[in-house]
Amino acid sequence: PILINWKSHPYKDTDLLEWYQRVEIAQAFFNAEKSDQEAACQLLEEIEREYEVTHVVVNRKDAALDCPFISSTYDETRFTIFAIERP
Repeated sequence: PILINWKSHPYKDTDLLEWYQRVEIAQAFFNAEKSDQEAACQLLEEIEREYEVTHVVVNRKDAALDCPFISSTYDETRFTIFAIERP
């Protein structure tokens, strides 16, 4: 499953609100990733706890994510996939 997707969204009012909250937290993470690594790591921890996310996909040009609990599992010219490693 994917946390958010702009191409397909729910139609039920309560589902739409939940989907939009996920969009907002994901956008906050990606914005912080470009400017504040510590904030990005904290947001990623929140996302992982709340939604049980196991991987994160980032643009290759923004792949400088340096959190102690992630590792790069796939690295290509366009994007990088990081695995979230929790005990």
